[in-house]
Amino acid sequence: MMQIASGLSAVLVRGQIAYNIPPLVLTLGSKTIFGIPWIILVAAFMLLVAHIVLSHTRFGRYVYMVGGNREAAEYSGVNVRFVTGAVMTISAVCSGIAGMLGVAYFGSAQQNEFDTFLLDAIAAVAVGGTPFTGGHANVLGTLIGALLIQLLRYTLLANGVPDAAALVVKGAIIAGAVWSQNRGRAA
Repeated sequence: MMQIASGLSAVLVRGQIAYNIPPLVLTLGSKTIFGIPWIILVAAFMLLVAHIVLSHTRFGRYVYMVGGNREAAEYSGVNVRFVTGAVMTISAVCSGIAGMLGVAYFGSAQQNEFDTFLLDAIAAVAVGGTPFTGGHANVLGTLIGALLIQLLRYTLLANGVPDAAALVVKGAIIAGAVWSQNRGRAA
C-alpha cells in the first residue's frame, strides 16, 4: 500500500515542492506556548490519548487481544473486524496529523519527504520494547525509544557519519531488538 500511495503522490505532484502552506499549519511549526513548540504539545497530547485509550478502556483491551491472538479474541466475542478497521482508521488519522506536523515543521511539502522517518518510527517501537508479535504496546517505552533514536541520529550527524551509514545503524538496532525479543520469548 505504501508503494501505491507513493506512486500516486508522485503522479499527482509531478515532483513539485509545495511552499504555499496554510498559515494555520505553519503556526503549528513555528509558534510556542510557554516556550514549548506547538508540535511538541500536539505530539504529547496524542501520546497521552493513546496511553489512556490503550491502558484504561475496553477498546484498548480489545486492541491488545486482537493483536496478541486474533483467533482467541474472536472466540471471546470481540468484533475483530471492527477493532482491526478502527485501529487502521486511527493509524491513518494519526499519520495524517504527523504528516501535517512535519509539513508545519519544514514549511514545505514534497513527495517522499518523510520516507526516512519510517525507519525511525519502527526503530522507536522496537527499542521501546513493544513486541512485533503483538499483544502489548508500550506507549512510554515507544516515546523513550523515539528519543533514543533521535539522540542517536543527531550524535551520528554531529560526528560526520553519512546518512547511508546511519540507516545501517538504525537497521541494525531494529534487527537487534527483534532478535532480543525472539530470544526472550524462546527462554
